Amino acid sequence: MIKTLILLRHGQYTKQPTERLTALGRKQAQLAGKRLQEFNINKVFVSTMPRAKETSEISLKKLKRSFKPESCDFLRECVPGFPKALRKKYGFTNLKELKKDKMQADRAFKKYFTFSKTKRTELLVCHGNIIRYLVCKSLGIDTDSWTKFDIKQCGITIVELNSKDNSIKVIGHNDVGHIPIEMQTFI
Repeated sequence: MIKTLILLRHGQYTKQPTERLTALGRKQAQLAGKRLQEFNINKVFVSTMPRAKETSEISLKKLKRSFKPESCDFLRECVPGFPKALRKKYGFTNLKELKKDKMQADRAFKKYFTFSKTKRTELLVCHGNIIRYLVCKSLGIDTDSWTKFDIKQCGITIVELNSKDNSIKVIGHNDVGHIPIEMQTFI
């Protein structure tokens, strides 16, 4: 059976401590919700950070059935690794923090990237860094390569896990076709 994971990045947000969505971020979330109508979503998981929770609330209003998203700290924004060259370039020296963040991202992978005996679709509303890390892990490539991917606000990534042959395939990454070009952002 195929389990489909849809990873939705949060909408544009303010960098103030509240990290609430901007007016544009709320519109991006509405458009993402319209796009998500095409999927038969069974379960929703969301990061505990405000920008992801707000994106989830807005997007889910567009779906035909109601969901009570399950919050998860494993889906919080983090820096799950940083190549040595970039650490030096940006003066990043907190290796303890990197190790903690990598453990968090690995826990997210272990929790959500599991095979299923039934056909199902799960939505994870979270953050760009962790989505990019999970894509690398899904592909079996160096997880520090996440820094070479971009993902725009309310970009959608789709991963399929096939229990029949134990394969994991990235079907699409950073799909923003549901958002007009002038409304696409990355911060």
